[in-house]
Amino acid sequence: MPGTVPPPRYAGQPNRSLLPEGTPLWRVHHRAVRADRFTRPRAPGRGGGRFDGTVLTDPYRFYYASLDASTALAEVLLRGLPFGADGLRTLPTESVAERLASRLRTTLPLTLISLVTGPDLAAVAQDDWLVRAEPHDYPRTRRWAHWMRAQAPWAQGLLWSSKRDAGKRVLMLFGDRVPGTVLGDPPAGVVDLGGPAGREWANTVLAPYRTSVAPASLAASAR
Repeated sequence: MPGTVPPPRYAGQPNRSLLPEGTPLWRVHHRAVRADRFTRPRAPGRGGGRFDGTVLTDPYRFYYASLDASTALAEVLLRGLPFGADGLRTLPTESVAERLASRLRTTLPLTLISLVTGPDLAAVAQDDWLVRAEPHDYPRTRRWAHWMRAQAPWAQGLLWSSKRDAGKRVLMLFGDRVPGTVLGDPPAGVVDLGGPAGREWANTVLAPYRTSVAPASLAASAR
């Protein structure tokens, strides 16, 4: 990374990306959580994501989503999942048992800080470390997110390239800069990943990634 802290004499401007009204967004979430629910700011020392708001430094609510179904599945389910000796990956049934994949649509245009390309990252004095850092570096990447928000009062979120679905995009919205109706209600579509039809759908979407959900019968016999 080109610096452990944001530059104190920054004189640039983050690059913008416009997300049109009606853009489909995908989110994989627990069935007990509303598809459009923003997450509260994190307390220090707890888990979470790359660009979370935090209680002590920048307490914004946040919402992570993907522009493609495959990306939403990959971001949540493929983290650390190894390939087997046959070159395939198998998701344990319990990893999807209580999850839904929801498709929402934005209800208005959104202006995001773009972190997709090399010039985008350079515009905020960074490189691909910012969007590819491992979780142990998240306290640092969050500091950069808070700094970028301060440089761009117009920004309603961040847009970057997925680490686990290369070439596709993910985003995070700032809860204090978008209206509560920004994602619509109810979702435009919901897939129950814990049911037979949902597992079949997931297997179809993840087939190019050489990944499938373990058959329910195998999970039951393993108990």
